[in-house]
Amino acid sequence: MGKVQIRKVKILKSVSKHPYSEILLRIFPGEKTPRHFHREFSESFRIISGALELDVGDKTYILRTGDEMTIPADEIHYFHNIWSEECMVQVRVEMGNKNFEKALLLLSSLHASGWIAKDGSPRRFKDLALFVYLNNSFSIGVRSWFEPFLWYVAKRAIAKGYLEEQLKAHDDVV
Repeated sequence: MGKVQIRKVKILKSVSKHPYSEILLRIFPGEKTPRHFHREFSESFRIISGALELDVGDKTYILRTGDEMTIPADEIHYFHNIWSEECMVQVRVEMGNKNFEKALLLLSSLHASGWIAKDGSPRRFKDLALFVYLNNSFSIGVRSWFEPFLWYVAKRAIAKGYLEEQLKAHDDVV
């Protein structure tokens, strides 16, 4: 197995004290999200270093250091680090969302323990279900057919204490 990449997530401002969530994260080369949208909040990206491909609606943008872009709620989008360097991104979620914060902390914890695939997605189905459920992410097309089952799995994992167990291992739990 190759070198395990660890995504560092830091909660800069939590919805527990602010009207928004602000998170600093590293996106490693090759990491990407599928096309999705969020119903409850807008998502703003500010590139601290590196570059990121961002697809919004039917347009593709290349964001570089200093660039910013806001994706309104219900707008279909994805991002992908297609470069060979990591990308540092400050993400702002308005209205703030505690579960979104937990979703990113979960990913960071999974990275630290080696449970993330090369593309940045969770290796275990239960972790994928938790991530999708917590980050208010809604899939497009065939993937959307599986969301009710993912939510069911996630709710059971939360009820059994699995999420809290995973987040305890993370320094930045809010």
